[in-house]
Amino acid sequence: MLKWGLIFFIGWALVSFLRSQFAQAEAQRYSDLAAKQLAANKSEEARASVVLALGAYPEHVDAARLLARMLDAEGDARSTYYHQIVTKSSRASIEDFKNLAKALVKYGDYIGAQVVAERVADRWKEPAYPHLIKADSFARQGDASAQEKELRLALEVHENQATLSALLQYLMSQPDLMPMRAPEIGRLLQKMAKFNDAQGLDALRLGLVTPGLVKNERMKWIEQYRSHPAATSESLLLADEIQTQMDPSVREGLIQAQVKRVLGLRLDQREPVIRWMLKNDRPEAALAILTLPEALQSREVFLLWIEAASRSQRWSEIDAALRNPANPLPSCDSLPFLAQSLKMRGDALNGDAIYRKAIALHESQPESTGEIFRHLILAGERGLFLENLDVLFEDPAWALGNFKAITSILRSQRDSQYLLEFLEGALKSPLLKNDVAVLDLIASTKLALKLPVSLAELEFRANQQPHDIRCRMTYALGLLCEGRKAKAIFELENGDHRVNTSNLDPWQKAIFASALAANDRLTEAQSLASSIPPDSLTNQEAALLNSFLSSAARD
Repeated sequence: MLKWGLIFFIGWALVSFLRSQFAQAEAQRYSDLAAKQLAANKSEEARASVVLALGAYPEHVDAARLLARMLDAEGDARSTYYHQIVTKSSRASIEDFKNLAKALVKYGDYIGAQVVAERVADRWKEPAYPHLIKADSFARQGDASAQEKELRLALEVHENQATLSALLQYLMSQPDLMPMRAPEIGRLLQKMAKFNDAQGLDALRLGLVTPGLVKNERMKWIEQYRSHPAATSESLLLADEIQTQMDPSVREGLIQAQVKRVLGLRLDQREPVIRWMLKNDRPEAALAILTLPEALQSREVFLLWIEAASRSQRWSEIDAALRNPANPLPSCDSLPFLAQSLKMRGDALNGDAIYRKAIALHESQPESTGEIFRHLILAGERGLFLENLDVLFEDPAWALGNFKAITSILRSQRDSQYLLEFLEGALKSPLLKNDVAVLDLIASTKLALKLPVSLAELEFRANQQPHDIRCRMTYALGLLCEGRKAKAIFELENGDHRVNTSNLDPWQKAIFASALAANDRLTEAQSLASSIPPDSLTNQEAALLNSFLSSAARD
């Protein structure tokens, strides 16, 4: 009897073991799949795979770690449960425990977070970590004074990158106190800079780019930045940029030094320097470190070479390069560039013929139509562009995408009249003639040009599309242009559809800022206007905004 009992027990144990191994293998398979899906930005699929993994084996560490990370990203407190599954495992790392501590702070369990922080301190000999977690807890509770005290204690207990970085981040988060704190921040950044890694390098960058921080020793900091062991091509360029801003007369010497510095380096190391030279209007210097044979190796680099060569007026060289059998560009790029090079050398007849050949590609390559028209815009071929607008909207599969892409490119030209001509051409397309976005954009562009627009039509569209912020912004602009400033700001700030300025594009921000200025709220208007990126408005849009700001300032 005992013998059979023993046999049964061993059999049961073996079956249980095999089931467990199978469940773990199944969970690992789903967990690996989830990791790949996350890497491909397929978050919904990854979530489903992780759930399947934990369904197969509820304590699977890799799956629990992934799910905890996903839940944290969503602000879901359930992440702490999965962090705890991970930290109970023998495979848990210090980062796993730190992630648990941070999650507990995030969701308000300050005592639990402190317990975990003490475990980190004991197990991995990080005596400052409990102070850092306590500082995070005080920050979440809004106690800045206690937060600063803990950060300083952390630095006193153990001065390292983590404690220096935490205190620096706190001190630099209050720009109003920068004049008083600048000397201390400078000293802390110099301590950080002693670390021969990317963080040490970035400390010097912060010192150089933070307004009012390094006043009298900028050249010393620049030289430190250049000579830092972790310096890269990009950091050396930033050092040159900052020095040039200090003294424009050194620009040419720095560019020549850059050429010497990067000659002989790999192309990927030279590429940031080439882009910097083009940005600083030195195309000849860019060509000095980018040969045609290496440019022909890839589309991206060849486009850089063409930009540098065209800005250097080397049209014959561009023509020859485009006709080279090794040319890596597709026809939708090569033909427009070839046409441009011919016209720049005085052969307008053949240039226009090749442009028309490029436009005809839409019949066999509809996906390339938008790219061809981008070339026309950038080459200044306004006539050819407007003559052939119908081509952009022939294929239903590409019409809307072409409209959005070309609208964006035209906005970069900063000419509302040109944009309006395109929009009115687009409206002739059967696919777009009733499109609300097109109609609304035409209206707002006309208003920027001070052309008449039916206010009743704008109001109707705003009411018909209550959740479309574009229509409401255009209606508010129409009200402003008719002098109904109080009604305009009411439409933006009251009622059921209050506008959140953080969700606005540059032109919409300009409209909102104009409404604020018109209603004698100049400080708010200027603050919002300052958040609009330079050159993101057309000239007419910028003029309209400035007229409201100037009028408010005079009043």
